[in-house]
Amino acid sequence: MFLLVAGGIFAGFFLLAIEIAFKRRKDKREKDIEISRGALIHWRKKIEVDFLFLSLCYNQYLNH
Repeated sequence: MFLLVAGGIFAGFFLLAIEIAFKRRKDKREKDIEISRGALIHWRKKIEVDFLFLSLCYNQYLNH
Protein backbone atom coordinates (compact mmCIF):
# COMPACT_ATOMS: atom_id res chain seq x y z
CA MET A 1 0.00 0.00 0.00
CA PHE A 2 2.82 2.37 0.87
CA LEU A 3 4.42 1.79 -2.56
CA LEU A 4 1.22 2.81 -4.35
CA VAL A 5 1.01 6.05 -2.38
CA ALA A 6 4.70 6.78 -2.92
CA GLY A 7 4.33 6.00 -6.63
CA GLY A 8 1.32 8.32 -6.88
CA ILE A 9 3.16 11.14 -5.16
CA PHE A 10 6.19 10.63 -7.43
CA ALA A 11 3.97 10.56 -10.55
CA GLY A 12 2.19 13.71 -9.35
CA PHE A 13 5.47 15.59 -8.94
CA PHE A 14 6.63 14.37 -12.35
CA LEU A 15 3.43 15.56 -14.04
CA LEU A 16 3.58 18.85 -12.16
CA ALA A 17 7.14 19.44 -13.42
CA ILE A 18 6.01 18.75 -16.99
CA GLU A 19 3.09 21.17 -16.65
CA ILE A 20 5.36 23.89 -15.27
CA ALA A 21 7.81 23.41 -18.16
CA PHE A 22 5.02 23.63 -20.75
CA LYS A 23 3.57 26.74 -19.07
CA ARG A 24 6.95 28.50 -19.10
CA ARG A 25 7.42 27.60 -22.75
CA LYS A 26 3.94 28.85 -23.63
CA ASP A 27 4.51 32.12 -21.74
CA LYS A 28 7.84 32.66 -23.52
CA ARG A 29 6.22 32.03 -26.90
CA GLU A 30 3.39 34.48 -26.12
CA LYS A 31 5.92 37.10 -25.00
CA ASP A 32 7.91 36.65 -28.23
CA ILE A 33 4.73 36.99 -30.28
CA GLU A 34 3.79 40.15 -28.40
CA ILE A 35 7.25 41.66 -29.00
CA SER A 36 7.07 40.73 -32.69
CA ARG A 37 3.61 42.25 -33.00
CA GLY A 38 4.86 45.49 -31.44
CA ALA A 39 7.81 45.64 -33.83
CA LEU A 40 5.51 44.92 -36.78
CA ILE A 41 3.18 47.75 -35.81
CA HIS A 42 6.13 50.12 -35.33
CA TRP A 43 7.66 49.40 -38.72
CA ARG A 44 4.29 49.38 -40.49
CA LYS A 45 3.61 52.90 -39.17
CA LYS A 46 7.10 54.01 -40.19
CA ILE A 47 6.63 52.66 -43.71
CA GLU A 48 3.21 54.34 -44.01
CA VAL A 49 4.67 57.68 -42.91
CA ASP A 50 7.58 57.32 -45.33
CA PHE A 51 5.21 56.36 -48.14
CA LEU A 52 2.99 59.37 -47.43
CA PHE A 53 6.00 61.68 -47.41
CA LEU A 54 7.29 60.29 -50.68
CA SER A 55 3.88 60.51 -52.34
CA LEU A 56 3.49 64.14 -51.21
CA CYS A 57 6.95 65.00 -52.52
CA TYR A 58 6.19 63.26 -55.81
CA ASN A 59 2.88 65.09 -56.17
CA GLN A 60 4.60 68.44 -55.52
CA TYR A 61 7.24 67.54 -58.07
CA LEU A 62 4.57 66.79 -60.68
CA ASN A 63 2.67 70.05 -59.95
CA HIS A 64 5.73 72.25 -60.43
